[in-house]
Amino acid sequence: MTGFEYLVLREAGLVILGYLAGSVSFSALAGRLRGVDLRKTGSGNLGATNVFSVLGKPTGLAVFGLDVFKGSFPCIVAQSFSAMILGDGHHPGFFEIVLAGVGAVIGPLFPVVHQFKGGKGVATSLGVVLVAAPFESIIALVIFIPVVWMTRYISLGSLVATISVPVFSVVNAAFFHMGPAGNVIHAGGFLPAILFAPMAYIIYRTHRGNLRRIREKTETRFSWWGYTGK
Repeated sequence: MTGFEYLVLREAGLVILGYLAGSVSFSALAGRLRGVDLRKTGSGNLGATNVFSVLGKPTGLAVFGLDVFKGSFPCIVAQSFSAMILGDGHHPGFFEIVLAGVGAVIGPLFPVVHQFKGGKGVATSLGVVLVAAPFESIIALVIFIPVVWMTRYISLGSLVATISVPVFSVVNAAFFHMGPAGNVIHAGGFLPAILFAPMAYIIYRTHRGNLRRIREKTETRFSWWGYTGK
């Protein structure tokens, strides 16, 4: 095997790892344990938001946390793997983390075990960003909470927070250069923004129906006690 062939197999393996991790549907599993098919209940979406709506807040929080983890896990593996391959004295490659993250985001959107019909990938995307761009993930969370608090639309908060990631990647690259000590994630300048922009676009595409319902005032609203249609 040539060095190029090995490189291709290695990078493809990271994408596959991310996809397989992302394809694990904790929402479908939670529904099955409760005797509920989430694809036929509530919004019909295999995501944490529908779990909140149908199965309640505790189960929704658990599924949300697991969905975040399945986004972070392959990125952490890729980070450790690339550091091992590059050897001591080198930092983990951002490209390897992104490859695993791309697979992880595609997984919940098109899970092979559910005929390629899944959720919207927001929580999993958050897990990817937590590893790939910690500074941007904190900003996104800071934005998400007040948007949901003021509007009670989780979908709108998720969309605005996701769009903020590539925007603040540009701000970070231009002014702050913040990241974990010794990490070269932002050494590529505006590369993170270029890579996160397609992710934000995918999240936007999956939320078009939510935006339409928000305009029509038919989108389900969140409250600390559950969901309400008002």
